[in-house]
Amino acid sequence: RHLAQEYNVENILFYRAATEWRDFFHEFPTAQAREAVARNIFVNFVPESAKMQVNLNNAQRERICAVFEPKQGVPAKELRSDVFDEAIDEIFNLMKRDGFRRFKLTREYEQLAAEIRDNADLLVPRGTAPVEELVDIEDEDHC
Repeated sequence: RHLAQEYNVENILFYRAATEWRDFFHEFPTAQAREAVARNIFVNFVPESAKMQVNLNNAQRERICAVFEPKQGVPAKELRSDVFDEAIDEIFNLMKRDGFRRFKLTREYEQLAAEIRDNADLLVPRGTAPVEELVDIEDEDHC
């Protein structure tokens, strides 16, 4: 909800669509169905003209574009299950670094943290990680 309020909904939607597509890659009934869903993800999130363009670096964007929009005279790259993997990782890290860091400064986060602390016995079995470790999540990369 916080990311949607921050106008980062495209990141959530891309992350969800691309990870689900990857996770169910081999379960599509046909290669055409698999490609149609991947192309829909591409068109909506990757090109600079996309309605909900996600913030990818140029190298990643070009690698994905090479699969869906090959340049004149260059054969199209094979559509593989990992076509969106680097973009998925980048968007996840972007949401974690930016969106989550800002979320930790909100009243909503404080309420959630208090609720977790108050219900610790229900949420965490005894002998596992202390509740403080669950609530006070720190970013590993310290950016």
